[in-house]
Amino acid sequence: TSSGCPSGTQRVQSPEPIQGYYNATCSEGQAYGMLLAVYLDDQALFNDLYEYKQNKSASKTPSHLMPWLIDSNGNIIDQNSASDADLDIAFALLMADKQWGSGGTLNYYNLALTEIDDIRNYDIATDNHLKPGDNWDNWTYPSYFMPAYFKVFREVDASHASKWDSVYSTCNTHIDTGRNDSNGLIGEILNTNGTARSDDPCSSSCDGRKYKYNSCRVPWRYAMEYVWNGVDPVNEVSLLANFFNNIGPSNVKDGYWVSSGAEIGR
Repeated sequence: TSSGCPSGTQRVQSPEPIQGYYNATCSEGQAYGMLLAVYLDDQALFNDLYEYKQNKSASKTPSHLMPWLIDSNGNIIDQNSASDADLDIAFALLMADKQWGSGGTLNYYNLALTEIDDIRNYDIATDNHLKPGDNWDNWTYPSYFMPAYFKVFREVDASHASKWDSVYSTCNTHIDTGRNDSNGLIGEILNTNGTARSDDPCSSSCDGRKYKYNSCRVPWRYAMEYVWNGVDPVNEVSLLANFFNNIGPSNVKDGYWVSSGAEIGR
């Protein structure tokens, strides 16, 4: 939509309220829009989506990563970034360079490097775990771990290759440490050292006991690593595939207790 946007920009509008804000934009949605636009070869849309991101990031310092939540009038509600959106935006820019080259209005490749530099400096903790965003570190989200992306960033950010190797390794270790090893299920959040959590710090959106709408992206992220690189680094894809194959596609529910594998609500 162009509603609530600066001239020459577009945004992805949430179909559901976010923290009580209707028709809002969150950075993950904007990032998904950029990924879809580049793969659908819609350069004009991609550029408009990116320019919206840039407009909302411009006033931030020291990072210029996209604020997480913006209301329908363009007001920034939450200045903090979300690392999964930051990673998707950086990767979308690299794919834009592959799709259209970087000789036009936007130098996608250089913009991607700038984004990757901010991610490395502000989304990665000193012990190489992936923070939830650029300005907070209360826990870590396993569904933000993107091993296939980290390998791509390692290639283009070659002077920091060892850093990306460490991030890749730390994320995999956290998956291995925090999950239920019998079925691969993992909570929506982990402690920053990768251990499982048994609390519910922010109600439905981040529960360490439950495999739900945040953690259900883990198989997507790890399946990308398997499909692209032929690697299942901590056997996560195999464990989850076995769990869900035993349930059957038509019987998959909204969420499961990590400890038992039982459907939530039962």
